[in-house]
Amino acid sequence: MTNNDNNDDDLYSERERAEIDELNRLDETAPSFLQSRWWRRLAVGFAVVVVAALLIPIVAITMSGGSSDPGPSAAPPPAAYPDFELANAHGGAVRLSDAAARNDAVVIVFYRGFF
Repeated sequence: MTNNDNNDDDLYSERERAEIDELNRLDETAPSFLQSRWWRRLAVGFAVVVVAALLIPIVAITMSGGSSDPGPSAAPPPAAYPDFELANAHGGAVRLSDAAARNDAVVIVFYRGFF
């Protein structure tokens, strides 16, 4: 042994040297947590749930005949609307008849408060 090795032996107790030797002997090919059986089962279970959540609606639509009927239609618009004029967000006036003439549909939004 050299003088340097003697200094290293003095730095560690017998127990510490045993722990160092044990750590050095550990198999580096031991599976990590992400490679454990538990983690694989969790990942497979999660994948099954995701696939089922994606497939169940498709199967339900297919089994129901897959009709392209969009469902109940909206109520038909009334024949006549009362014409009125309101202030817009910029302070100008907007008449319902003018907006209906320019657009296919008109949506009226009321803001709470003042402009």
